[in-house]
Amino acid sequence: MDEVRKVLKLLESSANGFERLYGDLYAACVKTEGSLDEKTKMLIYLSVLGALGASTSLEIHVNEALSMGISRQEIIEALLVAVPATGITPLLSSLRPILEELS
Repeated sequence: MDEVRKVLKLLESSANGFERLYGDLYAACVKTEGSLDEKTKMLIYLSVLGALGASTSLEIHVNEALSMGISRQEIIEALLVAVPATGITPLLSSLRPILEELS
């Protein structure tokens, strides 16, 4: 997780505010309510991260989801939604780093 933050800080200082732009995009897509509420959007986002095998991002956003009051079971269910489409391999590789967070 610290590696991602270091890279984003480096990009911010050398890429004209990339971190801020990414944060704005994330907030607009995931944190802003529209037809879907914030909780639903976060669960979809976690499912996509799991399907991509994005373990570092998944770790960061699982912590965020837990702090939003999303339950461990809701997170696990959201992660499993993508399995029929992507197979189990990406999810397994991304779950290893966050098993502690979900136990």
